[in-house]
Parts: sequence; C-alpha cells; structure tokens
Amino acid sequence: MIKTKKLNVSIGDKEILKGIDIEIPDGEIHAVMGPNGSGKSTLCHAIMGNPIFSSDGEIYLDNENISEFAEEERAKKGLFQSFQYPTGLPGVTLREFATYINPDISLEEIDKFAETYHVKEFLSRDVNIDLSGGEKKRSELFQLAIKNPKGILLDEIDSGLDI
Repeated sequence: MIKTKKLNVSIGDKEILKGIDIEIPDGEIHAVMGPNGSGKSTLCHAIMGNPIFSSDGEIYLDNENISEFAEEERAKKGLFQSFQYPTGLPGVTLREFATYINPDISLEEIDKFAETYHVKEFLSRDVNIDLSGGEKKRSELFQLAIKNPKGILLDEIDSGLDI
C-alpha cells in the first residue's frame, strides 16, 4: 500500500502540491491525470523522496512511515519509480545494476528476464546510454521485473516512444 497524508510539496518558494491525501491498496492500479504542470510528476518524485523537493506530511509504504527516508532507503523498502525520461548511468552496466537492485537474483534469472523483456543485448552496456526511447522503456520494465517492488510509480511511461 502507498499512502500519503496531508502531503505538501514545494521546490524553492513555489508550492506545487498542497494537502494531498491518497491511499492505494496492494494490488490496485490508480492513474493520476491532469494538465501539464499540475504536479503529477512532482507527486511521484515526492513519494520517492527526491531531495530537490521539500515536503511535509506523511508518506507510507505498507503502513510504515517512510517520510524521513532518503530515496535509496525507500527503494530498498520496495518502492520503484520509472521516469518520463530515464537517466543514464555511465560506467554501470545493466547486468551490474540488476545485481545491485536485487542482490538475491542469480545471473541465470537475470538472463531469463533479459530475454523476456528483449534487453539481453543491453546487459553489457551502460544503463540507458545510447538507447532509443523505446529501448530505455524496455530497460526500465526489465529493472522493475528484477526488483519486484511493493509499490510502483510509473511517470508517463509512454514518453519518448514512437507512436
């Protein structure tokens, strides 16, 4: 479950979100829709703990208050965020990243997931470097499958894709 209580989010002096209360029970899919600039991506970033945003209020994952946790700790607790425009990780191969985000997974399992998500040819390449938009999205879905998170925040998963 992902839940927020009275979540306020700002960047600098600009308040973006005010008093957001949401609750997404396990197994449910919710879509947040609105016009450009209305705070949808900001909500994802705030729940994930992006430090460029200031926030107050409470954020829960599986009834545990994660409001004070850093991004990496939230990820370790089982939160996953995909981005509109995924960032590259120069010097880190997709295989290395897969073993980092799920240290319990075997190399054979990584290969099986890579085949399923059609990213096997990317395993020895740096994460999201010199990939098309569609290739980056397949890489993200592969990472999501490897991580097997408790909560998933998908931010405009069709951005950068061909029609």
